[in-house]
Amino acid sequence: MRSITTEGLEYAMYGACFLASGGGGGLCLGKQLLGEIGRNLEKQGARKIPVAALSDLKDLDRSKMISVTAGIGSPDAGERGIETSQFVNAYAVMRDYLAQKEGCELDYIMPVELGAANSLVPFLIASAFENGKVTVLDSDSAGRAVPELEMTLLNAAGIRISPVMLAARSQPGADKFNYSCIQDDVAVQAEQAARELIGSSMFNEMAGISCYPAACPDIGQEHVNSGSLWTAEDVGRLFENIKLGDRDLNEFVKFLRNLGLEAYNLCAGELVDKREKSGGFDIGDVTIRDDDGHECWIYFKNENLLAWDVQKEEPLAMGPDSICYLNLDSGLPFSNAEIMSEVMPGANIGVIGIKALPGMRNPKFVNLFMEDIHDFQPILKYIPIEELQRTI
Repeated sequence: MRSITTEGLEYAMYGACFLASGGGGGLCLGKQLLGEIGRNLEKQGARKIPVAALSDLKDLDRSKMISVTAGIGSPDAGERGIETSQFVNAYAVMRDYLAQKEGCELDYIMPVELGAANSLVPFLIASAFENGKVTVLDSDSAGRAVPELEMTLLNAAGIRISPVMLAARSQPGADKFNYSCIQDDVAVQAEQAARELIGSSMFNEMAGISCYPAACPDIGQEHVNSGSLWTAEDVGRLFENIKLGDRDLNEFVKFLRNLGLEAYNLCAGELVDKREKSGGFDIGDVTIRDDDGHECWIYFKNENLLAWDVQKEEPLAMGPDSICYLNLDSGLPFSNAEIMSEVMPGANIGVIGIKALPGMRNPKFVNLFMEDIHDFQPILKYIPIEELQRTI
């Protein structure tokens, strides 16, 4: 079993921010989580957090359980600053439920998706307990950030989503907190119920969530994006070693491909416009214009869903393939949380597309992505990024 330091987690945070296709929580929240992880480890006199690989789960007893953990709600709400006890609370509610109802132990957790914040949530939880009591799996279940909970490899492979545990932050000076248990094995219905609750006064648009509980030996290669933590760390280290400010992204794409990611240089230019509306999701679009006046629109619903060539009136990439941001002025990635608060018009932006995991191209998921994409552009069918880029 491997382990990771806070330095490694910082690299992983930047790498996951890039790979998340604009979602997964912003860097501001990720940095807050990273700071709290460091303080928790310091209190314990520890330097590292244990990290399990998929192979470590196979020989465990079926009473040993794993679940995914995350923050859920509006990214903009998260960027306003949150009290992170809600993440630990969601884990604790699921742990107690499994112990009381099924006689099982929730010893393993993993992120539901990639993202600057959601990739770190399991590590925050693990750091809140005695070192080694809670172990993080080095995987996620999407290979990117996803707009909705049903869009996961776990769901595609038949792992039940319920119970879904939502938890609010602890009340000041007390261990009490609001929580809710959703019992619905149909992922899309559980998602709808969760979104309705998150918008209520119980949670105020942001909650910790734990769901998809499963016996550890039942988790296989088809359920997870195995080793994604280490890929994110490797990508994060690239930002230290590659100069991106010259708008030439081809070298960066080459490095990504060397890491096994099928990446494409979609566009680069000046951020000239951004528009947003909200309602449980952060929804909007941004406009990027290159030196020749050629424009690219990026449409998002929490996560980036469509990159659109304005002049040619055709897609450059669409979900479930990833559409990833780089700030060419700073040489660092960013999310849609930052593009609405920190990355201002005039900034130089690069956009990289990455081919989705095979499991994320499940026809059911493709249809879900296309429903969201159709709200922006009346595109009739999904076209894989490798086909779109072959014709350019």
